[in-house]
Amino acid sequence: MKSFRTSLATAIEAVRCAVVDYLVKPFAFEELLRAVRRALETRKAARMLDSLRNVLGDGGTIAQIARRASNPSNGHSADSLTPREREIVGALSAGQRVGAIAQRLGVSEHTVRNHLKAVYRKLDVHSQVELLSRWRTQAQRV
Repeated sequence: MKSFRTSLATAIEAVRCAVVDYLVKPFAFEELLRAVRRALETRKAARMLDSLRNVLGDGGTIAQIARRASNPSNGHSADSLTPREREIVGALSAGQRVGAIAQRLGVSEHTVRNHLKAVYRKLDVHSQVELLSRWRTQAQRV
């Protein structure tokens, strides 16, 4: 009976710690695999939500995230970029790294990063993922 109470106490504590799953010994290997997959999916979802909150800042709510997603350009477009900035974002979108872009353009990596900072400000984006997503969406419209 003591092991049941210990197991029950452990299970209750696990729920309080927001565990993804709770396995009781002996368990099947397939059960363990399913639990690990659920844990990875939960972690991925949490990271995505954190990333969206970081984009919005401290005051980010789910409603703000939804509004921003439904209006991705926020009044800004790739048309406001200089030709050099468009060239850099296009190269980045094609999978080139900052160092390769700098070498091809004959400028320093620092210069390329400064151009990207200007692009982030002009398009009101906060991550490379957000930038490339918006860039590809606008490219599809054209």
